[in-house]
Amino acid sequence: MRFAYRPYDAEPSLADPFDVVMRPALKVRVGGRNEGREISLWGILDSGSVECVLPLEVGEAIKPAWSEGSPGVLTDFTGRPHTVRYGRVVLQIRLKHRLYRWAPVVAFDTGREEGALWGHAGFLEHFRMTFDGPEKHFTIRAPTITPQGFHVELLARGKGNRVYRNATDPIIPDDQDP
Repeated sequence: MRFAYRPYDAEPSLADPFDVVMRPALKVRVGGRNEGREISLWGILDSGSVECVLPLEVGEAIKPAWSEGSPGVLTDFTGRPHTVRYGRVVLQIRLKHRLYRWAPVVAFDTGREEGALWGHAGFLEHFRMTFDGPEKHFTIRAPTITPQGFHVELLARGKGNRVYRNATDPIIPDDQDP
């Protein structure tokens, strides 16, 4: 499926004078051990990030299965360390008429204020992704072989399941439904 990039506020600079930037972002449903404790969370698809990183407040809200050996330290692209806790969560996305659910271990950053980074381990490694910067959209395709640990649910067409008229039109952020 094709999704439009999402606008984010930014500080203008000499290299990029705009106060809004467009980023490849996807809304993902995130759950923990307790059913009913799920939230939908926007995150940037970050091909440079090894791990998925979420705000610690999300972990406190959904109650993941916290990993032994947590807390740990992650180093960002600038070399700055971040204190994180690791936990197993349930992630869910919708692609066409299927729900994909799986349970990766993700990092919860005590200093991350909003949104997630969907990195390789636990997210990007499972899908075929194409980023189109000039057109400001990305395409995400399900794997041809369902990865181990994935649950795929076929959704009935009809009420509550949008059918997009033109499969080549990107789905705009307001229409994303994890």
